[in-house]
Amino acid sequence: MKLSQKQIDIAVRFWGDVLAAPIFDNGDPSPHSAVGMMLAELARNTPTLQQIEDFKESLRKILSVKDVFNSIGVDYHPCQILKEALNSAGIKDSGSSLPWKTDMFFFRNGKVKVSMGYGAPEKEITKT
Repeated sequence: MKLSQKQIDIAVRFWGDVLAAPIFDNGDPSPHSAVGMMLAELARNTPTLQQIEDFKESLRKILSVKDVFNSIGVDYHPCQILKEALNSAGIKDSGSSLPWKTDMFFFRNGKVKVSMGYGAPEKEITKT
């Protein structure tokens, strides 16, 4: 499906914001999970402000020309579209560039919803 300009704007802003400050939530409430999240943060290559802007510009271009099935996201590693934007911006993805268990869903009626974290409910995003 082709995304509307508003959907693209929402996606670019959201993913740019979470690239700057990802949350690593795998849904495990045990101490083991806390250690895993801490290790992910330590392994994270913090992108520069320029790299974040380059990522956003690349993501905007990709979403403008590619058909998107109905979602983009991250399990423990980013989907192909997000990975392509990271690579274009020179950001090496070690599995801790973007927040784990985060999915963005696009709807034909123009809505965009995001689920952030394991089992998290979908919330509509309207802010561009």
